Amino acid sequence: VVSPPKDLLQDHLAAYEEVDIALDTTPYHGTTTTCEALWMGVPVISLAGDRHVSRVGVSLLSNAGLEDLIAGNEEEYVEIASQLASDFQNLGLIRGALRTVLKNSRLLDEAAMARHFADAMRAMWHRYCDEHPVPATESGQIAGPVVLIADTAPRLLIGGAGATDGWKVFAAEPGNGIDY
Repeated sequence: VVSPPKDLLQDHLAAYEEVDIALDTTPYHGTTTTCEALWMGVPVISLAGDRHVSRVGVSLLSNAGLEDLIAGNEEEYVEIASQLASDFQNLGLIRGALRTVLKNSRLLDEAAMARHFADAMRAMWHRYCDEHPVPATESGQIAGPVVLIADTAPRLLIGGAGATDGWKVFAAEPGNGIDY
């Protein structure tokens, strides 16, 4: 059954009451719709792919502690959906607990995310300082005035690839052209 578009967010979210199980799209996973579905108590089954656009659901479900809803291949995807759809009691338990599960998961642990981000920024700064030492005398004093010229300071590209000269790339996974 297809519902018409909703004008109000509360009506949009209420429409999830009509959904038993959400099947994540492939090869391009949902992000907002996946989060909305989970928040509204609808389990989302995701098929893990081999690139970012087909691993967003994997990331969301993993960080929510819902790894059992991640399929490694198409057969698993169908199997997980079939099992969940045929077990009404378990489906009801999952739907009733999902919001609490999310609230207590890494996915919604903003303080930990902020700490990890700050730690990553600090590590990048230390790496930069290690790679660009300030000249010092034998006694450890700075040998002269230190001048950082904005035009020569590195710039940080968070996510993505293809940075140009003067840019450093920070990404979630290592790879060609990824500095941090």
